[in-house]
Amino acid sequence: KKVINRIIINGTDKIKEQDVRDAGGINPNTILNPTHLNEAVQRIVELYKSKGYYNTKVTYSLSYPSKDRVDVHFTVKEGQKIYIGKISFKGNSAYDDGDLKDVIQTSTRGWLSWLTDTGVLKMDILNQDAARIAAFYHNNGFVEAKVGEPVVEQDNDKLSITFSIEEGPRFQVGTVDIQGDLIENKNKLISLVKIRDEKFLNRKVLRDDVFKLTDLYAEHGYAYAEINPKVERTPNSKRADITLNVNKGALVHFNRIEIEGNTRTRDNVIRRDLTVREGGIFNSKALRKSTGNLKRLNFFEEVTVTPKPTIHEDQMNVLVNVKEKSTGQFSVGGGYSSSDGLMFMSEISENNLMGTGNRLSLAANLSGVSSRFNLSYTNPRIFDSRVLAGIDLF
Repeated sequence: KKVINRIIINGTDKIKEQDVRDAGGINPNTILNPTHLNEAVQRIVELYKSKGYYNTKVTYSLSYPSKDRVDVHFTVKEGQKIYIGKISFKGNSAYDDGDLKDVIQTSTRGWLSWLTDTGVLKMDILNQDAARIAAFYHNNGFVEAKVGEPVVEQDNDKLSITFSIEEGPRFQVGTVDIQGDLIENKNKLISLVKIRDEKFLNRKVLRDDVFKLTDLYAEHGYAYAEINPKVERTPNSKRADITLNVNKGALVHFNRIEIEGNTRTRDNVIRRDLTVREGGIFNSKALRKSTGNLKRLNFFEEVTVTPKPTIHEDQMNVLVNVKEKSTGQFSVGGGYSSSDGLMFMSEISENNLMGTGNRLSLAANLSGVSSRFNLSYTNPRIFDSRVLAGIDLF
């Protein structure tokens, strides 16, 4: 089979040739494959569509500089950029077109489109817009609303987009109850649920309530707690009664704490700032606090404290992963004073001395009148306690 010698692209004006070449994905010194060439043509067309050039035509041809090698020529006819001229909605009665246009990101062409690219159709965003409209209805009581796939039509130099919507009935919030494994007084748990304050059923608020209760159980050691909302709709009264069923699962304890990524910082420097303890009861709040404590040390670029399941349902390991950064500093400066004359100042310091978490610094202030030196050593957690100790030689 022949080997591709060169890739030659003609007709690119609106888009950089290198971008077109990258979209094609065909490389020299590879075996010629017509299927791959057709796929490359389609990828280039999609690239142009993503930039608004919907009438772009791409073809390829072959030439043979030698018996076993072939040049591939891609010819691009770009055409004019086509913008969205109209966005319409079908089936919406509860909300007018203006309300729904505020929900989506796709927009029609404006007078700044040449600069901001508004009005250019992007299919990935358009599909997300259909989901956004559905979520908007679901969060305003229309829990049975459906949004069809948007229809795109081209009329000369403009595009029109139509969203089809089935709204369905609108449900108000009825009774709210919590059942199952309760670790607190029922009234206290129900007071945490914000869906009670909503007039109409709101899926987002209900989902946030589930997360909030799940996290509450995780703070009490029930890492695998499940909160299953049951919504019973009564079409005749258009009311939705909500029951949150709780299965707390097993009480989980921390097993081992594993530390990774610290090439210089010692393990004890990290462990002493963790609020989780091996053998202690699982606590999601302690995990978040541990992450904050390690970030405040300012020894690491990145910190993640992640629970890691074990083969035992009632045990959980903790994986602490850090990415270290430079903790040394050097500063130098100069000035002039009528009393001291010319002055020179410098300081060099290390905030994580040999990975111990201790700070060592040397500062000097020199002038024509005086010379001041200060050597400082500080241990912020002496013997890993919460007592700070330091000494200054000056």
